[in-house]
Amino acid sequence: MNPPLLHFSGLRGENGAYAVPSGTPRESMALLAGEPPGPEETDALRRAARGLLKGNPCDLGEAGWGVVYTQKDEKKVDAIREALKPLLDLRREQASRIAMNRYREYRGEQGFQEGDNKSLFLEHHGLTAGEVNPDRMPYYLLVVGDPRDIPYEVQCMLDVERAVGRLWFDTIDEYDRYARRVVAAETAEVSRKRRAVFFAPRHCGDEVAGLSVDHLVRPIAAEARENCPGWQIAEILDGAATKEALARVLGEAETPDFLFTSGHGMVFGSGNPRQLKNQGALVCRDWPGPSWKDPVPDGFYFSGDDVRCVAGSLVAFFFACFSGGAPAVRSYDLDKPLSIAPYPFVAGLPSALLGRSDAGALAVIGHVDLAFTYSFRTPTEGEPIERLEDFNLLIQQILQGAPVGAAMEIFGRRYAALAADLSEELLAVRRGKVPDEKTLFKLWLCQDARNYVVLGDPAVRLTPL
Repeated sequence: MNPPLLHFSGLRGENGAYAVPSGTPRESMALLAGEPPGPEETDALRRAARGLLKGNPCDLGEAGWGVVYTQKDEKKVDAIREALKPLLDLRREQASRIAMNRYREYRGEQGFQEGDNKSLFLEHHGLTAGEVNPDRMPYYLLVVGDPRDIPYEVQCMLDVERAVGRLWFDTIDEYDRYARRVVAAETAEVSRKRRAVFFAPRHCGDEVAGLSVDHLVRPIAAEARENCPGWQIAEILDGAATKEALARVLGEAETPDFLFTSGHGMVFGSGNPRQLKNQGALVCRDWPGPSWKDPVPDGFYFSGDDVRCVAGSLVAFFFACFSGGAPAVRSYDLDKPLSIAPYPFVAGLPSALLGRSDAGALAVIGHVDLAFTYSFRTPTEGEPIERLEDFNLLIQQILQGAPVGAAMEIFGRRYAALAADLSEELLAVRRGKVPDEKTLFKLWLCQDARNYVVLGDPAVRLTPL
């Protein structure tokens, strides 16, 4: 049996080539020199895969809500907290309905400390991995911090058991605008448009985008149309998925409540002056395909610079490499991690949508590393790795009014299950087993599932009418 090929959704800005060429897991990278999860973490992952929150995640009084700050720069934390006050007041009222301790603010000595990882942060609060008791730590956690101070890995690992989101802006005004937007959306009496748009370009000679259109976007749009009555479902696919079309979608007249995009994300080398602003920007149909051999102009992709005026209250899911942000080193390499950025950062497009005065996003779901097509497509006949149902369930839950962070639980469970199973194979490899392509493939799936993040408050929701 031929091993599956890995197809990645990243386009290199410097020369128009794929960020990582398609290849077998072994050809793409050697990944198995790292330490497998220990027994305690493996047990926690298995418990998390079964789900741990006993209360109703749609009721913050039962689930709890908290905010996590770093210990650094207390003056800036005070200013951010003051800017977020409308949101904090709303969440305190909602989360403390049953018990006051279900609303928490972790700051100062209680906040995230330099050198912490997930386990140490929980340990500081008398917790261990796997526990979800809102009386001890809320289910919903909003991380307010630079990914240099609170790493993406910590966010992703906390998200296995809880619903975690992140906010990080350059200016205090952006926190104020975001907080007021969320409060206005949740207290508004105006009816929503209940419109969802699915956007995915196809490029000549590009197998990756074709797989996304045919095996991801069309099927999930069809499922949403069938299972979410009252929603108007629009598809902008193939040649129609241009930058101009996406600009109209993210414009005042046509902004939907929900947007799902799939395609290539822009990838720039560490130190490239365009990286911090345009990494993860969405490649549109304007890119002619792999025949293009020159630097990629900004007319081919949609970035934060292109955000003009977004009306309403948008929840967006960008299925593309680095669409949420980037770590400093690639997370898939366990032996000699490859440096890919000068430091970890939040991508420019979601930052603009969440923080700009003329934008209107409540939350953006994105990826913080390379993303690849087998997130949703079975690689070989007979392999039960088809996970299209994960995307269907997540999107339908959001459209039906579930909080974004709770809807994302399906991806956390997927990561937990894959990681627990994979740890046994990694232990066997360290004891002398020769790793096969299937083992390598599972590692890719595991890391890919972990690297989806929520930017924004994880408790925001498209409340059904």
